[in-house]
Amino acid sequence: MSNAPTTTFLPLLELQPPTKVETTHEPKQFIYIVIQATTSSNSTHVFKIRGSYDSLKDANKKVIALWEEEAMSKKGYGSRGVKSDGRFWWHIESTGKGDKMVVRIKKTELTLETEGSAKVWD
Repeated sequence: MSNAPTTTFLPLLELQPPTKVETTHEPKQFIYIVIQATTSSNSTHVFKIRGSYDSLKDANKKVIALWEEEAMSKKGYGSRGVKSDGRFWWHIESTGKGDKMVVRIKKTELTLETEGSAKVWD
């Protein structure tokens, strides 16, 4: 008797015809979440979701509104810009206080949750 391992799975693979995997190419859907992160001089971090939007244009409008509301009223310096995919962002830092605020947009893909992947909490 040989000590060589026997392969029992090969005959099973030969019996079953290959299955065709069906894929759907639905367009991806995204939401844009405007996030405000604040760090105070005592190192307290606060994160706020300032809104979620179906379009980048609407999310960018919120970033501009927050810039006008927050950054213009602070004494200090700031910077703002546009990421390569068109998302606006800004950052301000108060002079003397050490307070910092960052506003940015997080692009999040929406996924379809199927019944098999859903979790139920009792």
